[in-house]
Amino acid sequence: MDWLKHAAAETVEKLQERVTKALGLKARGPSVPGDRFFKMVVNQMPVERREQVEAFFAAGKRWIGTENSVEVFLKAVEECFVEWMHRSAPAAEQETEHGEEETQSA
Repeated sequence: MDWLKHAAAETVEKLQERVTKALGLKARGPSVPGDRFFKMVVNQMPVERREQVEAFFAAGKRWIGTENSVEVFLKAVEECFVEWMHRSAPAAEQETEHGEEETQSA
Protein backbone atom coordinates (compact mmCIF):
# COMPACT_ATOMS: atom_id res chain seq x y z
CA MET A 1 0.00 0.00 0.00
CA ASP A 2 1.33 3.44 -0.91
CA TRP A 3 0.90 5.37 2.36
CA LEU A 4 2.42 8.57 1.02
CA LYS A 5 -0.11 8.64 -1.79
CA HIS A 6 -2.96 8.18 0.68
CA ALA A 7 -1.52 10.77 3.06
CA ALA A 8 -1.36 13.36 0.29
CA ALA A 9 -4.87 12.70 -0.98
CA GLU A 10 -6.95 12.01 2.14
CA THR A 11 -8.09 13.85 5.21
CA VAL A 12 -6.33 13.10 8.47
CA GLU A 13 -9.44 11.31 9.73
CA LYS A 14 -9.71 9.12 6.63
CA LEU A 15 -6.01 8.27 6.71
CA GLN A 16 -6.21 7.44 10.42
CA GLU A 17 -9.16 5.16 9.71
CA ARG A 18 -7.22 3.43 6.89
CA VAL A 19 -4.12 2.91 9.09
CA THR A 20 -6.22 1.62 11.99
CA LYS A 21 -7.92 -0.88 9.68
CA ALA A 22 -4.59 -1.96 8.14
CA LEU A 23 -3.15 -2.60 11.61
CA GLY A 24 -6.22 -4.61 12.59
CA LEU A 25 -7.05 -2.26 15.45
CA LYS A 26 -10.44 -1.24 16.74
CA ALA A 27 -11.67 1.99 15.22
CA ARG A 28 -11.88 4.84 17.69
CA GLY A 29 -15.19 6.57 17.97
CA PRO A 30 -15.50 10.30 17.78
CA SER A 31 -13.97 11.92 20.83
CA VAL A 32 -15.66 14.51 22.98
CA PRO A 33 -14.52 18.01 21.99
CA GLY A 34 -11.78 19.11 24.36
CA ASP A 35 -10.93 15.55 25.42
CA ARG A 36 -7.35 15.71 24.13
CA PHE A 37 -6.87 19.06 25.90
CA PHE A 38 -8.17 17.56 29.16
CA LYS A 39 -5.83 14.56 28.92
CA MET A 40 -2.85 16.79 28.07
CA VAL A 41 -3.51 19.07 31.06
CA VAL A 42 -4.04 16.21 33.51
CA ASN A 43 -0.91 14.42 32.31
CA GLN A 44 1.19 17.56 32.85
CA MET A 45 0.15 17.80 36.50
CA PRO A 46 2.15 16.31 39.36
CA VAL A 47 0.58 12.98 40.31
CA GLU A 48 -0.59 14.32 43.67
CA ARG A 49 -2.57 17.16 41.96
CA ARG A 50 -4.24 15.18 39.16
CA GLU A 51 -7.32 14.29 41.18
CA GLN A 52 -7.85 17.96 42.01
CA VAL A 53 -7.53 18.97 38.35
CA GLU A 54 -9.97 16.25 37.29
CA ALA A 55 -12.42 17.49 39.95
CA PHE A 56 -11.97 21.07 38.67
CA PHE A 57 -12.96 20.05 35.15
CA ALA A 58 -15.87 17.91 36.39
CA ALA A 59 -17.24 20.82 38.45
CA GLY A 60 -16.74 23.20 35.53
CA LYS A 61 -18.60 20.90 33.17
CA ARG A 62 -21.54 20.77 35.58
CA TRP A 63 -21.42 24.54 36.22
CA ILE A 64 -21.46 25.67 32.58
CA GLY A 65 -23.30 22.67 31.14
CA THR A 66 -20.78 21.33 28.66
CA GLU A 67 -18.57 18.31 28.14
CA ASN A 68 -15.91 20.41 26.39
CA SER A 69 -12.87 20.88 28.64
CA VAL A 70 -11.59 23.77 26.54
CA GLU A 71 -14.83 25.66 27.21
CA VAL A 72 -14.43 24.95 30.94
CA PHE A 73 -10.87 26.28 30.89
CA LEU A 74 -11.85 29.42 28.96
CA LYS A 75 -14.76 30.13 31.34
CA ALA A 76 -12.42 29.75 34.33
CA VAL A 77 -9.97 32.17 32.72
CA GLU A 78 -12.79 34.62 32.01
CA GLU A 79 -14.03 34.50 35.60
CA CYS A 80 -10.56 34.75 37.21
CA PHE A 81 -8.77 37.14 34.87
CA VAL A 82 -10.15 40.47 36.10
CA GLU A 83 -9.69 39.51 39.75
CA TRP A 84 -6.12 38.33 39.19
CA MET A 85 -5.23 41.42 37.17
CA HIS A 86 -6.53 43.60 40.00
CA ARG A 87 -4.70 41.65 42.69
CA SER A 88 -1.45 41.62 40.75
CA ALA A 89 -1.46 45.36 40.00
CA PRO A 90 1.09 47.48 41.85
CA ALA A 91 -0.25 49.07 45.06
CA ALA A 92 -0.30 52.60 43.57
CA GLU A 93 -2.56 51.45 40.71
CA GLN A 94 -4.93 49.74 43.16
CA GLU A 95 -5.20 52.90 45.30
CA THR A 96 -5.98 55.00 42.23
CA GLU A 97 -8.66 52.54 41.13
CA HIS A 98 -10.40 52.89 44.52
CA GLY A 99 -10.58 56.69 44.21
CA GLU A 100 -7.74 57.45 46.59
CA GLU A 101 -5.17 59.91 45.39
CA GLU A 102 -1.63 58.80 44.89
CA THR A 103 0.80 60.60 47.12
CA GLN A 104 3.84 62.09 45.49
CA SER A 105 7.01 62.82 47.40
CA ALA A 106 8.50 66.26 46.87
